Amino acid sequence: PGVAIALVEDNSDRLVERLRDGRLDLALIGWAEQTPADIDSVVLVDEELVAVVAPGHPLAGAGAGGGAITLRQLRDLPLVSLPRGTGVRAALDAACAAAGFTPRIVFEASALPMVVELAGRGLGLAVVPASIPNGPGILRLTDPQLRSRLELAWPSAPAANPAARALIEQARALGPPGRSAL
Repeated sequence: PGVAIALVEDNSDRLVERLRDGRLDLALIGWAEQTPADIDSVVLVDEELVAVVAPGHPLAGAGAGGGAITLRQLRDLPLVSLPRGTGVRAALDAACAAAGFTPRIVFEASALPMVVELAGRGLGLAVVPASIPNGPGILRLTDPQLRSRLELAWPSAPAANPAARALIEQARALGPPGRSAL
């Protein structure tokens, strides 16, 4: 009673901006790197990223029996991805940069199911969290293995909102920052 909740959807970078300027008390943020020093968080999910290809894709045969491809095999392939500012995209961009190339993004979609759908229709290979796709054409990414995290995040400064403070205390009880709560 007496607590209003407003749902705001946006990419992680913009949600962090809203946390910093006080427009949000809490946010679910996708991260690939370290959490910024001015943001506290609890990891809800830390998972492997996988590649999704259409059944007729040249790499689809590598997916039979739990196949895998290396990150370098993504070089010059058309990719379907989440937009910049998301944890999955940050993980992909950083890994590709470390391997010496820029990913060739041909389609972007803001919803993971649409990214998987576009890849399934043969419009490019998609890199997504392992929990999202199911079915044929799922390939493990190796050398390096890519990961991203979903975290409940809030500004490091104490929250002015009593309801936000109570929820933050509950989140902290889930476990220390950087460890999965699930």
